[in-house]
Amino acid sequence: MGMLFCGGTEGTLLIALSLGYLVCYFANREEKTLRTVGLAIGVIVIAISSLFLIKNLALQAKMCAQKGQCEMMMPRHKMMMKNQMREMPQQQPMTIPEQTQPQK
Repeated sequence: MGMLFCGGTEGTLLIALSLGYLVCYFANREEKTLRTVGLAIGVIVIAISSLFLIKNLALQAKMCAQKGQCEMMMPRHKMMMKNQMREMPQQQPMTIPEQTQPQK
């Protein structure tokens, strides 16, 4: 599965979505029969590409949830995050000072 908006499947579906819109836009300028056919084709392209886009994004989210780390992260970024976690000092739990009772 391709990375989000990096020339993968999602990029192709976004292009198809915009082309469907353009077909609807130009079909609206035509005469009756051609207008109807153009709008039908444009709506079908928009519907199919948006369904596939949502399906692919849902599958990526599901894969991220199962693996614990997203595939969308670059390997260099993963390595950088691991190094930062190693370098972070262990923090001690914060102690709450005891409250003193005012003397009467």
